[in-house]
Amino acid sequence: MLIVALFLKTDYYPLIDEPTNHLDMQGRMLLTDYLAYKDGFLLVSHDRYLLDGCVDHIVSINPQDVRVNKGNYSVWRQQMEFENEFEGRRKENLKREIKHLHHAAQQRRSGSLAKEKEKSGAFDKGRIGHLAAKQMQRALSIETRIQKNIHAKEALLKNEEKKRQLKITTHRQQPGALLTINNLMIERGGKKVIRNLSLQIYPGDRVAITGSNGAGKTTLFDTISGRLQPTSGILKIPAHRKISRSFQEPLWNSGNLREKLLASSIEETQFRQFMSVYGIARDVFEQPLETFSQGQLKKVDLIRSMMEPTDLLIWDEPMNYIDVLSREQIEEAILSNEPTLLFTDHDRYFVENIASKLIDLDQLS
Repeated sequence: MLIVALFLKTDYYPLIDEPTNHLDMQGRMLLTDYLAYKDGFLLVSHDRYLLDGCVDHIVSINPQDVRVNKGNYSVWRQQMEFENEFEGRRKENLKREIKHLHHAAQQRRSGSLAKEKEKSGAFDKGRIGHLAAKQMQRALSIETRIQKNIHAKEALLKNEEKKRQLKITTHRQQPGALLTINNLMIERGGKKVIRNLSLQIYPGDRVAITGSNGAGKTTLFDTISGRLQPTSGILKIPAHRKISRSFQEPLWNSGNLREKLLASSIEETQFRQFMSVYGIARDVFEQPLETFSQGQLKKVDLIRSMMEPTDLLIWDEPMNYIDVLSREQIEEAILSNEPTLLFTDHDRYFVENIASKLIDLDQLS
């Protein structure tokens, strides 16, 4: 409704900041359809379907520049992939040239040293020494020029971002179901939230729980995690199986991060490495959690869940406040490492890319 009100004002240019946060999938589709027919607005969003459906230009803030590209998100992504491929080939050529220059410098140095050794058995040592000195001087001059060329080419590689892989893993040694649910009914506040739910999860499954806001997704996760007791039905988790959960509202949102890690027996060095891969600056580690952005808090919560030894990851709306590039990084890590994952999210791109099973709570009766 607030977005509709923006367009009712005359002589205003609407600025829309992350409108899909906490909107369910149906609400996002309605918003996309509405904005698709509107002209003249500036939108900040990490929802790729929304960007594909309603914008005609993308402004990207990059490490070295800010660019404006015509087209929607998919067009922008295709252009970026083409540029990255071109840049990759250019950098490989530079590396080969630098290697060749290093080899040329080494050859010049070796040739001068060989000439110097000729003096030991030469008849006219003075003349040979003079020639060796001149050759050494020429070699040093050439090597200096080569080194300058090497430094110039290496400077072109300074902005190269080293892509470090994010690892998302779970234990998969033992076969058998990690979670068995049969005819489950859950009540909350005297109201039946979930009924007739049956589900089995095996190692390697990636199960997406979908449904409108209020359908009971978080309630289900609270029940699986032991925070709630089911009203009826079967919910079975083998005793030796461990569950790690990332929350819709980050578990750690105040206090000192180092103290949280110590209390949870999580190794700080490895946690810092994960933060670096996620693009979180090291200096925030010394700041209180209250000063973290929503995106940083969400990333910290995801890292915490990934570092806990677990057989099953439960993620409640993991993409909230996460930037587009980090979303793609997480998707790539999930598809590469194939963790066992039970999750809910309203990012349609994310759900369609990684889910191997889909349970729609709105369809239960």
